[in-house]
Amino acid sequence: SKEKIRFTNKPRFGFVFFIKGHLSNHFVWELLDSNATYVWSIKGTSKTLDWQYQQIEETIKQISRIGRNQYKIEYKKLSQNSIIRFNSIEHKDKDSNTIQGFNSWKKKLNNLLN
Repeated sequence: SKEKIRFTNKPRFGFVFFIKGHLSNHFVWELLDSNATYVWSIKGTSKTLDWQYQQIEETIKQISRIGRNQYKIEYKKLSQNSIIRFNSIEHKDKDSNTIQGFNSWKKKLNNLLN
């Protein structure tokens, strides 16, 4: 993709990168200091790419205001009406071998993107 990686400082330091899928666009927020990856998927035909980025930016601001756990709870309540699908990957293997941990993370991410 020609999209640039975007960085976040609040609520946590991380970066957001874009993956264009066959049916959906995926926005991946990798949080470096809290061992989590958040993935939002939006149907590729839903609005413009700029609009989709705005939705993700607003969501990250919401997470900054209410916290990650509260966001997950609220998303579950409202997800039936959302065009945005949300998933997260907890880095449970963070203390394991770097290659093992990366391969585990990559497999989980690829499962979410398919």
